[in-house]
Amino acid sequence: MLTTFFLAVAMFRVTRSSGRRTRLDAAPRPSPISKLPYEIIREIFKFVVLSSEEARSHGVKTLCLVDRRWNDIANATSALWTKITLTYPLDGDRLAVQKWLKTSGSKVMDVVVDLSYPTWYEPGKDNWVLPADFLRGVIAALRGSEHRWKSISVQSNTWDPIREFLQAWETPNLPALESISFTRLTASFISHIPQQSIEWPALFGGDGTIVPKLREVTLCGILVDWTLAATSFRNLRKLVILNNPREPGTTFGQFSELLAASPMLETLDIRGYHPNPDDSPARTRTPLVHLPALKHLSISWNRLDFACNFLLMLQIPETLETLCLAEAEFFSVNGRIFYVNDSSTIFNLLAILGSGSSKDKDFSRPWISMLGLKSLSVSWVYSGTYEVIQFLQKAPMIEKICLMDVSEGVLEAIAGAQLPGTLKSLDIRWRWKDGHTLAKPRRVVKRLRELRLPVTVRTFVGEHCSLIEVPEDM
Repeated sequence: MLTTFFLAVAMFRVTRSSGRRTRLDAAPRPSPISKLPYEIIREIFKFVVLSSEEARSHGVKTLCLVDRRWNDIANATSALWTKITLTYPLDGDRLAVQKWLKTSGSKVMDVVVDLSYPTWYEPGKDNWVLPADFLRGVIAALRGSEHRWKSISVQSNTWDPIREFLQAWETPNLPALESISFTRLTASFISHIPQQSIEWPALFGGDGTIVPKLREVTLCGILVDWTLAATSFRNLRKLVILNNPREPGTTFGQFSELLAASPMLETLDIRGYHPNPDDSPARTRTPLVHLPALKHLSISWNRLDFACNFLLMLQIPETLETLCLAEAEFFSVNGRIFYVNDSSTIFNLLAILGSGSSKDKDFSRPWISMLGLKSLSVSWVYSGTYEVIQFLQKAPMIEKICLMDVSEGVLEAIAGAQLPGTLKSLDIRWRWKDGHTLAKPRRVVKRLRELRLPVTVRTFVGEHCSLIEVPEDM
């Protein structure tokens, strides 16, 4: 709130100073803030600009436009210039980029490169192609600053610009890099365009010593040689991978090696996991991976057997707080979800893996403890009632449950299970619109409210699937 107010005042002063001056404005009274010492104004600037990501990108420019004193103070405060954002079309020219790099001094920087085009949506005959000179300009503007990157985030509609960006650095120097995020926005639905993978990747090398501080990796639709990638990523705290199931991913062996290199991993998010069809844990004798610090596990699957085999690689103790499960293979007709697979096997497997305390576990076998689980999210999943109830009995400390377009069996399981007294929030969402398909959810919700559970019920309506509250008397 304070940040918004301060920037609003700054914009008012900018607008006022740019307008036509009247006699009253000829000798304006100095504002109270102008009387503050330089050091205090500098600290206020830092507080305002560094309070949010949006302010880091735009707030400093606003401050510089107010008057000469504010401009001088902002330009002398290097901490304000530590996030550089490059979008199409390039905001200003390379001189503007050089100013940010120079004014930030020797401080580490967060770099955001947006190679996408807002109105480009899906493959077709009239695809928008990123101008080559823009990509070359971005690379030229950033070259030589990579040793100061604290984080690098790149997104593009298509694969080629990302590949060219990654291959532009032959001898990387990234001693300060802590986080990387590369996202191909169309990865989830491109099916007919063959992609060319790269050796992972030139920018980050094939050796963990190139990026000794790297702790967070997000790769969405990024094709790499996982043989090299497994040796590049070590001691991670967060790993997010979104695979296109029609493109090659990791083998179970490579995944096991990748996770084993980061024993203190806290967040693991695997979406659309689809390894080589010829690969199987039994064939490769994939070693188990012990993740003693894991807090957040999210997995979505296109094939149920792959999801089960992935879970059978893991050993996770009571540190696990958040579990997200999603079926990636489903389709919608007139607002209704139709499920491709029966995912009862997932809940049954988790119930078996979650039996007992980790202190009693055999380290030669897989196990995932649910004793510390506080948040459960389930999306687009069809399952029987019994398996879900068995699973919920393994989570006595759960506080929050979110169900998104799940089957009636999952809803009935929630209503019929002996939910723990720790439950604080139950959020149910669905797209079903007609009275027939809403009948069963209404009975379930009525049952939940009779039990005085803190349940929030919503339904998707309208073109943009906005969320609205379902009336209490439904």
